[in-house]
Amino acid sequence: MKRKILVYLLLISILQFHSAYSVNLIEDPLLFSTHCYQEPVKPNQRSKSIGCVSDNQNNVYVTGVHYGIHPISSFMNVYSPEGELLYSTQLEAPDTDITVTGIFMDKEENIWLAGNITGREFPVEQPWETLPEDENNLFFMKYSPDRELLFSSLWGGNGKDTCQHAMMNPKGQIVVSGITDSTDILLDQDGKSTQSQDRNFVAVINQDGQIDSYDCFSVRKTVIQCMGLFEDGRMVIAGQTSDSSLPVKEPLQESLKGNQDGFFMVLDTQCQVERGSYFGGEGRDEITSLSINPVSQSVSFAGVSDSESLPIPIPSPVIKGDREEDPETKKSFTEKGFIVTFQKDFTLLRSTYLYGIYPIDLKIDKLGNMYVLSTGKKDTLHPFYRHQWGDPVASCSSIHILLPTYLPYHSLSIDASHPVSLYVNEAITQVWLVGSTEQSMYTFKGAQPKNSQLEAGMVASFQLKQTLSRSRKAQLQIGDYNEWVMVENNIFLQVIDSSLFLHKNRTYASLYAFHPFIGPSEKITKMEYHPGEWQRFTFEDDEKIVELVESNEKVTIQYKNSPDHKETILLDSPAYLIRGNRSVLILRFVAETFGCEVEWEPVEQRILISWDL
Repeated sequence: MKRKILVYLLLISILQFHSAYSVNLIEDPLLFSTHCYQEPVKPNQRSKSIGCVSDNQNNVYVTGVHYGIHPISSFMNVYSPEGELLYSTQLEAPDTDITVTGIFMDKEENIWLAGNITGREFPVEQPWETLPEDENNLFFMKYSPDRELLFSSLWGGNGKDTCQHAMMNPKGQIVVSGITDSTDILLDQDGKSTQSQDRNFVAVINQDGQIDSYDCFSVRKTVIQCMGLFEDGRMVIAGQTSDSSLPVKEPLQESLKGNQDGFFMVLDTQCQVERGSYFGGEGRDEITSLSINPVSQSVSFAGVSDSESLPIPIPSPVIKGDREEDPETKKSFTEKGFIVTFQKDFTLLRSTYLYGIYPIDLKIDKLGNMYVLSTGKKDTLHPFYRHQWGDPVASCSSIHILLPTYLPYHSLSIDASHPVSLYVNEAITQVWLVGSTEQSMYTFKGAQPKNSQLEAGMVASFQLKQTLSRSRKAQLQIGDYNEWVMVENNIFLQVIDSSLFLHKNRTYASLYAFHPFIGPSEKITKMEYHPGEWQRFTFEDDEKIVELVESNEKVTIQYKNSPDHKETILLDSPAYLIRGNRSVLILRFVAETFGCEVEWEPVEQRILISWDL
């Protein structure tokens, strides 16, 4: 679809722009917050919130654990959108540890809890026909929308079985990843016990408790950090590993490179590996979170790396305002966050480093905007922080909202010691954060103010002002390293890695300057550099492939609906140049070819670019 023409960026908007970081996206920096703990508080008892979901009334179900003393118990609290505590229940039993690890909702809006138990006193309700005899098992519980317990049962074998992640696929089956050393379930392909010690597994379980399909692989130094589901029921898992024997198929990286690499696997609906790859360099790398775009089904991985390179090209960091060196030693930080996005066929779409930001959770909304929960240090706080909840201490957390092209749109710093996950409710534009904290300095707006110095569960929500607009405008200045981008009435800044310049009366810009208006939501499916005697760049969308050759005025366009026909366009200036150590492209031609409107202001030597997503 052609982008609508939005041609004018008012100069007065720039003059009124007092700070490059004064976007007011969040209506109230803190809508609601509370602690979750068990009363009476016992010595050494700690609490942690681990996840949440919302129903069609926008009530939020939060679950977590009380730990530190035996027996471990769990909880589920229900809050209104305004933060009122509507319901609370404790999951506890004598001499039995109950540790919830996941919460999800089925199509009938029944709430499911999944987790682990150690002991024999777990309360079952309408259980599955076959119950394990060992004391270390998985559990599943189902509550009605009215919060009535409909079902609870154990699942496992004759050994120790644990649940790491659980969710429900489109068929209403439970998809679970975990670790097992049982020898009577999850057998090998010959129907025999693997006789191995611990091993990772992914299993699809019917609602009668019977295993539909599964796969196992070595657990040796391997941790599944995250799991996601495609709309067709296929699964993707990712994490970290030091195991050199993981199954690989169509890999980006065939083998282990460092002491610890990230990894990912795509499994079909029968849990068989469609694609498996290591993902790392010579250092320590891990994938900490993933999210699947609900519309395009593209997959984004976020993680942390201290390697000099990863198995895909990563351009200049989108977020690079953080300090890239220690302020005292002046040594460069080697550890940095990263985000990598693949199309659903795993063609690379986009990638970036995030200096000073270490992602621990990632969510994507229907417009492709990204919500990154991260940890960091006080002296590496990013200048895009517009709001702050609490007083930053040695360890801080943050939520970053990025446009589909990774461009930072808004950030919020949070003085919370141990965030775990975030949840985005698009229906009412709220972001919910859960985890734990040892801090007691917050101004709480909820039901349970903290009365203990021990670690307590934490729940907080933030009200977004509005859904992000589909309209974009950008302004670039000749000789400047800055690019101003407007989304509705909000203006913000990105710093590009090379200034714009004129050559033969045409404006040239580095690839980084194109990021705001060329990307996944703007229908560019591929941007690729081709080295060789004649260096080339190709840009590809759903309709065409555009080829630009170094120092050449000829541009070739091949239309996909007519593969034998190529159109050659002769420009009045080279389409692609090498300037210093930077590749620079002719700005107007590339922007207009992909549906943007470009306006040149000769007196100010300024370029205005407009487009719609």
